[in-house]
Amino acid sequence: MTVRNLDALFRPKSVAVIGASERPGSTGAMVWARLLEGGFDGPLWPVNPKYHTLNGHAVIADAGDLPQAPTVALICTPPATWPSIIHKLGGLGTRAAIIVGEARCDDDRLALRHALSAARPHLLRIVGPGSLGVVSPALRAHFGAPSCTVKAGGVAWVSQSNALTNAVVGWAHARGLGFSHAVALGGEADVDAGDVLDYLASDPGTRAILLELDSVRAARKFMSAARAAARNKPVLALRSGRADPADALYTAAFRRAGMVRVDALDDLLDEIETLGVGRVAAGATATLITSDRGLATLACDAFAAAGDTLAPWPDEASQALQQALPNVIGGNPLQLGDDARPEHFGTALKLLAQHRGTGTAFVVHASTHSAPVDEVAQALIANQRFAYRGLLACFFGGVDAATRDALHAQGIPVHTTPQRLARAFARLVDYRMGRANC
Repeated sequence: MTVRNLDALFRPKSVAVIGASERPGSTGAMVWARLLEGGFDGPLWPVNPKYHTLNGHAVIADAGDLPQAPTVALICTPPATWPSIIHKLGGLGTRAAIIVGEARCDDDRLALRHALSAARPHLLRIVGPGSLGVVSPALRAHFGAPSCTVKAGGVAWVSQSNALTNAVVGWAHARGLGFSHAVALGGEADVDAGDVLDYLASDPGTRAILLELDSVRAARKFMSAARAAARNKPVLALRSGRADPADALYTAAFRRAGMVRVDALDDLLDEIETLGVGRVAAGATATLITSDRGLATLACDAFAAAGDTLAPWPDEASQALQQALPNVIGGNPLQLGDDARPEHFGTALKLLAQHRGTGTAFVVHASTHSAPVDEVAQALIANQRFAYRGLLACFFGGVDAATRDALHAQGIPVHTTPQRLARAFARLVDYRMGRANC
């Protein structure tokens, strides 16, 4: 099997839903509804002998009667039907199928084996069984039953857990974040994590890959795909089961492949913000810009704990800042003073641009009467072009949705604590160092 076989899954032109339904609570109804809500604009064919029409679409009685081969088929029927459906789809020329139902008992698993045998001569790839689905938001392709429609973004999510996929998709949706693709692998009877990593390694719409898994089916294939992916873009992995005696092997394998292992789901969620939104250039140093000594101390502690490095400051940089902003305390961190106004943050970014050794710019701020968070955000947006190695923000208490979206549109990630900000940056540095050592 090759990556080319997966192109149908991630770049679909048409789709059939086998078992599409209007019965409330049924899998077929949920999958069909999500497909319609997503707005996929290719041909849609519901297949079910019990209906003549569904939501204005003519219903096909049997998969063998489809007018042409769907690029992807979503199978929502019982396991006993899988082999014959796959046989018919393969004969038509379908290249990918997602089996939403689970193989729970011996008879189900036997039906699955027969379905895999039926798929093999046709090079038809199967995701699942028990897959929540595959989502490619840029194509408005919501294939499966995720909890909500998904916004397009630059980060891919790949997971063996339906529940975590639903949770992460919902978390991102609530924060205006999106994905290039989101994949719930299910039982991995055919398509597994290695296959998907191999495809995403060269996917131009994916800037980074977040991987959640508890086991690897084909170690050699997985490692080859992981190396290829990590050479091209950051790959961060969360593996559950720290108490497993074999867990150290996973840590070593991830490191050897150039991936970065994270310890908690929160860490992966922070990277959806940082990698999906930000445009952070290569580099291992940073400059902190704050308004308050207390914030500066908190931020420095967070950076030290994460292993981050603050950029050394040339004297001429401090002198230039103090001439433009008399109350500033020069150096790194840069303290603008308790009475700092929003435009002072913009001035600081402009002056930093004249000194190339200052690294990535980090603004850590809590709202004050003289510098409300939303106005500081607008100052950052107006001057972000001067942060040539990237700009990340931490606003205690967060920002409203409109301000957040405006920051995102300009490539500025927003975190709510300096600890999360510092750890997110440290993982990017870890990735670059790991890649250099591979």
